[in-house]
Amino acid sequence: MSKKKIEGSVELGDKVKDVVSGFEGIVTGYTVWLTGCDSVHITGKSKEGSGESPTASVDVTRIEIQEKEVIKLQVQNTRTAPKEKRAAAPGGPHPKFDQPKG
Repeated sequence: MSKKKIEGSVELGDKVKDVVSGFEGIVTGYTVWLTGCDSVHITGKSKEGSGESPTASVDVTRIEIQEKEVIKLQVQNTRTAPKEKRAAAPGGPHPKFDQPKG
């Protein structure tokens, strides 16, 4: 997957802050709406021992960039990526799950 510009210079993998709520985290997704009010999906740090990360989806105009490219994306799309950068895509059922018999 290549980097996708969201609004101005905000990109997937950037550390951002929602200026209204103060919520901080990494941009992990985006939604482009027909109405033009695009959203940025932010994943925050998990609390120690909880195993869950808080998330928020906010309007892109509320975002302030804290740090660029905190997470660098790797190409994972097996159809559009150059052959040498394609991720393995074995397909089929997950090997850890038993298949029904009969």
